[in-house]
Amino acid sequence: MDAFATAEIIYGTGKRFDSLLVIKWGPGIGSTIVIDNKVYEGRHGKTAELGHVIVEKDGLKCSCGKRGCLETILSAGALAKISSKEKLDYSLDLFAKSIVNTCSIIAPNRIILAGPLFADKSMRDKIISFCREYDPSCDESKILYTSLSGKESYIGPVAVYFSGLVMCSN
Repeated sequence: MDAFATAEIIYGTGKRFDSLLVIKWGPGIGSTIVIDNKVYEGRHGKTAELGHVIVEKDGLKCSCGKRGCLETILSAGALAKISSKEKLDYSLDLFAKSIVNTCSIIAPNRIILAGPLFADKSMRDKIISFCREYDPSCDESKILYTSLSGKESYIGPVAVYFSGLVMCSN
């Protein structure tokens, strides 16, 4: 996830802003914080584990060992098991609350959405709509879709490699 955020800073939509919350949604939910155009590494290299924010008190056990993590209800596998529009809306609303609450803490200039599940515009629009209900400033001008769509699998390592070359030459 940090590698993809590095690509956003160098090549993507994120290069225009100095602080970001980058969220990637696919098999799981990953996120990274960018401060002053640098990926925030945090203690032990872990930051912004949005997928592991607890959203359900007695929820399912997560791969991280906790119960009720956002990822237990919105990973690609969990999403495939949702059988009703009401349950989907409930789950997306929890995602939106998690995004808005995270933004209340880190105050990013922009939120960048990436990954195969955000590729679905109707899904993005639904989440942005829920975010906007909690915080009117969380609209399409603040929550942006990556310009690097379709390149997520390789653009991060490329960005890290080239940023490392630049650092070595200085």
